[in-house]
Amino acid sequence: MKDDLENEQEPNDSSQLAVIESLSEPAIRRRILADAVQHPATVLSGAAFTATGVYLLVLAPVFGGARPAMVLLGVFGVAVAASFVWRYVFRYSEEYAEKARELMKVLEKDRARSEEARAKRLRQVLQEGFFDIGAGEGVKALGRLVNEYERLQPVLLRQADSDPLSMSRVPVLTGATYRRGLSALSDALELLEAGLTPGREVLLAEIAEMEENVEASRRNGGGADRLRLTEDRLASHRERLEMLDQLQLRADQLLFQASRCEALLHRARIELTAFRTGSSESSVDSVVRALEGTIVQVKEVQAELRRLGY
Repeated sequence: MKDDLENEQEPNDSSQLAVIESLSEPAIRRRILADAVQHPATVLSGAAFTATGVYLLVLAPVFGGARPAMVLLGVFGVAVAASFVWRYVFRYSEEYAEKARELMKVLEKDRARSEEARAKRLRQVLQEGFFDIGAGEGVKALGRLVNEYERLQPVLLRQADSDPLSMSRVPVLTGATYRRGLSALSDALELLEAGLTPGREVLLAEIAEMEENVEASRRNGGGADRLRLTEDRLASHRERLEMLDQLQLRADQLLFQASRCEALLHRARIELTAFRTGSSESSVDSVVRALEGTIVQVKEVQAELRRLGY
């Protein structure tokens, strides 16, 4: 399930590739060249130069005024060249940096939309998955995480309007925290699904039945081969039960990590609201540090579980 989502091609991939391509130096150079040619000062000077040239060639022989027309032609020619050279040569560095910033903003907005769409799809998959297997704790953890993230959004908008500089990193980190929580829930769902067949209750019932058979065989002096086979099956079932218990333990760890992400989003919402009303002695930096720390810790837990084979 998670692999399918990770390998799924995003609907905005083509536009992202186009923006990345437009960030190359030749592409930006072409944009600066086009802007220099199409700048109003260049265009107007060029139009005046063309009109004067037409007058000089067509009308001046009839109406006269060739000398003033030639002077104006030279003036407008210089104006066209000056406007173009100023914008394409002397202001090239400034224009290059500005165009690069504009394109990076476009790319960042497109990436944010893509991540939001992907998170929305993952949220739907998780909700259906936890519901299908009857994992009530997973349903609750997902609901709390989504609810806290959605309640945080208007707070972020209000705070960004009043303090855009210090808030520059908070929306990115809260989004990353939310997606990391979804990722932990996705890992938990995979572990819970892996432990469905056979279920723990089925194994416990079969283990109890086999234990009774073993005891009965020992009391009644049953065949050694039959007894050994039953004991081997009992050992195998106990091993599988231990594996299921380990899966449940790891899933519970991941559910806890998702709840940590939800708690950090809640803390961010409360503290940012307090900042806005002036009732908090903390700073936005403390929120940033807490979000960064939680993201790192959850990633480390997931990486450790994968290293252990879960």
